[in-house]
Amino acid sequence: MIKKMKYMLMIFMISLMLVSCTSTEYKGEFPQLYSVATHSILGNLGYADHTDSIITIIEEDGFGRILFSYTEETTTYSILILQKSDEVYSYYYEDYNFISKEFQIGNNYFSTDKIDELKKINDWNKEINESKCTKVKIETKKSVPDLKFTEAQFESTFKKIAKLNGYEVKYKIYRSSLYLTSDNYGRALYYAWGIGRDVDGGGLGPNSPHVRFDIVLIINQDGTYDEDYYVMQIEDLYTYQDILKEFKELNKWNQSLC
Repeated sequence: MIKKMKYMLMIFMISLMLVSCTSTEYKGEFPQLYSVATHSILGNLGYADHTDSIITIIEEDGFGRILFSYTEETTTYSILILQKSDEVYSYYYEDYNFISKEFQIGNNYFSTDKIDELKKINDWNKEINESKCTKVKIETKKSVPDLKFTEAQFESTFKKIAKLNGYEVKYKIYRSSLYLTSDNYGRALYYAWGIGRDVDGGGLGPNSPHVRFDIVLIINQDGTYDEDYYVMQIEDLYTYQDILKEFKELNKWNQSLC
């Protein structure tokens, strides 16, 4: 699956540097929770429609962990667990600190069993094990890393790869991306999506066939990447914890670059 998406992703890869700071500043009272959610859930913008992200504290255990919900209203509804926070950082268990579903007005809830399973994985009501924690800097506006791509590189790569995949360059492939998080060595994880038009080369029109791609990719801070494993297709945008963890491992996430 990874190699199957390899060429298509090149169309999206360079676009990452073009979508940097579009989020508004979070003005709510829970920046420590906001920071965890925006570095955990694929597709989060960091704000809702003309307002703050909606964060609700559900429960707190005897060691200070916080179970909370996060939504940007029109995308995903998630429940997450914060292990702890200090004045600078929030701490959480990477990959398995959340459960998500499609946002639906009046139907945003999870079963008790689902929530209990999340609590168990996150050591609810046990002493906090800092060795299992990932930390993220507490922010009210999500920062985005500066990747080493130029607009000229983007245009050149887009045209070459579009042709390799049978797309007429004169026709638009709608695409965008969002930064999710980074490891301790500067690798950046992005979620990207695109809609390819004129799939069969018959021209654009109301009934032109199209295809949507949802992918994740990992790029080093200097713009390099693993030729074999840097991209993976995502088919379920709500339950992807296991495959995302595997994807990170293939890209040597949190391992030295040397």
